[in-house]
Amino acid sequence: PRVYDPTALKAAWSSHPAKVACRVGEITGQLAPFALRLSLDRYRGKLAEPEVQRRHAADLRERLVALGPAFIKLGQLLSSRPDLLPQPMLNELKQLCDAVPAFPTSDAVALLRAELGHDILSEFKEFDENSRPIAAASLGQVYLLRLNGSGKEVAVKIQRPDVLQSVSLDLHILHRYGEFVEGVKSQFMRWNVMA
Repeated sequence: PRVYDPTALKAAWSSHPAKVACRVGEITGQLAPFALRLSLDRYRGKLAEPEVQRRHAADLRERLVALGPAFIKLGQLLSSRPDLLPQPMLNELKQLCDAVPAFPTSDAVALLRAELGHDILSEFKEFDENSRPIAAASLGQVYLLRLNGSGKEVAVKIQRPDVLQSVSLDLHILHRYGEFVEGVKSQFMRWNVMA
């Protein structure tokens, strides 16, 4: 789906349980070690130390980047929440707002060819695998190119590979996780565990 609709996402991904399970494994593999180290430092009473906070913050930022566009967006959102996170974490996550690593230009060229046809590359001067983007973001990157005919400079934004599929899968998983947490919380409330 191209619009956020939890019902449509559930319908789309329920027929691909192996892909969902694999992605849950990837997410868990990235976030569980972070949560464990954070918990250990909290238990040891080291979490208030600025250097420990900076180390955890850098680790989280790198893990969110590794998880892809939806998690980069989550990090960007969290970077503006001083009510939830300490300042070293906010400072590190703010880097996701303007310093997201670029994906390979060879992938960008292949995507442009696939989406618009092979001839589209002949419209630009010097756009090939050696070109560098002028900006990279969570969902895509931008190239400053020159048109062959007029010589006019144009900005061309190219989405990250498989961005629609990866974001929709992650949104589906995050929604299901939210439903699970709410269900557990409701059950605990019924048992008067969380009064």
